[in-house]
Amino acid sequence: MFLSAIAFLFLVFLGMILSFTRGPIWGLYTYIAVFYVHPPARWWGDEIPEWRWALLTAIVVLLSTLMHKDRNAERAPWYANTPAKLLIAYAGWMWVQCLWASGLDDHLEGTILFTKYVVLFYLIYSIIDDEKKLAGFTFAHVVGCCYLGWEAYNAGGGKLDGVGGPGIDEANRLGTHLSTGIMYAAALILAAENRIRTITFFLVPLILNGIILTLSRGAFLGLLGGGLALWRLRPRSKSKEFKVYVILGLVLFSLLAHQQFWDRIASITADSEERDSSASSRLIFMQAEWEMFKDHPFGAGHRAFQYYSPYYLAPAVSANPDMGAIKGSRSSHSTFMAILGEQGLPGMLIYLGLFVWVFKTLSRLNKMNDSQMPESLAMYRAAFGSALMVIAVAGLFSNYFRAEVQIWALASLVVLDRLVKERLSVKAEVCDQSRNQLY
Repeated sequence: MFLSAIAFLFLVFLGMILSFTRGPIWGLYTYIAVFYVHPPARWWGDEIPEWRWALLTAIVVLLSTLMHKDRNAERAPWYANTPAKLLIAYAGWMWVQCLWASGLDDHLEGTILFTKYVVLFYLIYSIIDDEKKLAGFTFAHVVGCCYLGWEAYNAGGGKLDGVGGPGIDEANRLGTHLSTGIMYAAALILAAENRIRTITFFLVPLILNGIILTLSRGAFLGLLGGGLALWRLRPRSKSKEFKVYVILGLVLFSLLAHQQFWDRIASITADSEERDSSASSRLIFMQAEWEMFKDHPFGAGHRAFQYYSPYYLAPAVSANPDMGAIKGSRSSHSTFMAILGEQGLPGMLIYLGLFVWVFKTLSRLNKMNDSQMPESLAMYRAAFGSALMVIAVAGLFSNYFRAEVQIWALASLVVLDRLVKERLSVKAEVCDQSRNQLY
């Protein structure tokens, strides 16, 4: 057996043991590691049992969390916050759609996946109960993205497919996932403790190089959108330092980017004659998905566009002879249009509700002064907010409904909001006690 396989088995089982003996946070770290390593995608994967390692570690995390749940008995229930309610409602709506969904097998698979995401949200909310654990979870994502960047580097040139793990095994999804890692890394470099800042600084080049190797235009635009959000949400005391790191990042990016990457990015602004079929087809897909929504206002079910795409794409293809390559069964090319057509108006309203909550929460947290939200917490505000912006922008051009990292970022933002409220509550109690002693 290869040393890589032996090391994987040893670390996974060690993480499971620590999850029960030291706390479920170790199980959560193990789950993140399994997500990134993903043995079926590695050359040594055939050397270990063909178990569902991610599911196995998730079950261990769930059991250990339930075993330790009394430690946080005074905390509000995990389902009491708005995102949890909306995620539960979304999963519930998908189960209702099983009554009429086109392609029931695919819809049921998507429904089960999203139900698992609700459980994952519960685990993150329940396990991460202090700033130290939040820092560890954030840093784990950066390390995982660095590992994928290394795998992308070893895979060589060309558009990468098959390098990532579950749900990110396609180049566009991989590029977007790595872009969220850059947002996390940037926030850590700004305000984390010195050891984490130093390590993260040297991990960034591999992550950036991985994004470039994917040749993903959507990930590039997501990176730009996330960068703007990062600037808006940064710790205010780090403004000058932020500008220095931006310059360093731009220089590094320009050194790593090759001509093939810039040629692909240039196609975004090309005119209709120069724009490649992949870029031009985006609008055609959106038109087709809009027509599908008008015929199925309550949604046709998860991945229903694959069933109906030949019918709805036919008029556009007939009117655009150059688009003949998009004939046949095709997948959705936009998160928002996919949700509108596949989960219908109820699904879209729930999804927009999540966006409203994120916007309002980030706006409220961003208005807090340094005494209410110190650098260490403002750093996470920037990380999670900019990562969600990356997914939102990139989702305009590809379907990231199944992107697990958005659940990580959303749950982490809920945890941050809870930690800030707890901190303010403790501070208010201290002030009240001091006031009572004076009088």
